[in-house]
Amino acid sequence: MRRLVNSTFFNLVSSFVGFVTNYFIIRWFGLSYLGELSIINSFVGMGSLIYTIIPPNYSIIKWQDEKKFPALLLSYYILATIPFLTYIFLGYYFNLSSLSLGVFFSFSLPLVYQNYFDIYLQAENKLDFYFKWILCVSILKLIVISILSYYPQYNNFNGFMLALSLPQLLGILFLSILFVPKLLRFVNISEVCQFIKINFVKFTPYYLNTILKRIREN
Repeated sequence: MRRLVNSTFFNLVSSFVGFVTNYFIIRWFGLSYLGELSIINSFVGMGSLIYTIIPPNYSIIKWQDEKKFPALLLSYYILATIPFLTYIFLGYYFNLSSLSLGVFFSFSLPLVYQNYFDIYLQAENKLDFYFKWILCVSILKLIVISILSYYPQYNNFNGFMLALSLPQLLGILFLSILFVPKLLRFVNISEVCQFIKINFVKFTPYYLNTILKRIREN
């Protein structure tokens, strides 16, 4: 019960910090920055559908039931990164945004790998740790854009997005160092391809619902 209360509290506080961050983005950088950020988030959100080929809720259950599944899921995330980065490159190539390719990658990849750690920490009953992590990243984002607002010479959208990406990127690196090394030696790309081939038909109704939901949200 205490863990649930803690998780709820940290989730609420991080949501509030996110709201405050958006307010200051509008105040310090203008509504256009928030608008372009929303477009990029929507674009990344559509591309991240590839990471749901193994459904998140299903993954949490399998993680707890099968010892090999955590490494299998990590294998899939590594494999899915190739088409995802191709998708991001196409967005850059067709001028979806004024971002440089490096900043586009730096912003996008940590967002999708957060989904992996969401599954990981839920399955390991560490949801309170996950929400504390989200809160820390949210506070760091607010601090970074506050610092950036005092340096108008760096006040362009590319610099703004780089600043916004750094806390998320550092947060994902922290989680990776903490949790991933023990799984890396079990990564097997051929095994995950076989798993998807066997289960694809079973997941088809989920895919249709998820795609429709993501289109409505974005």
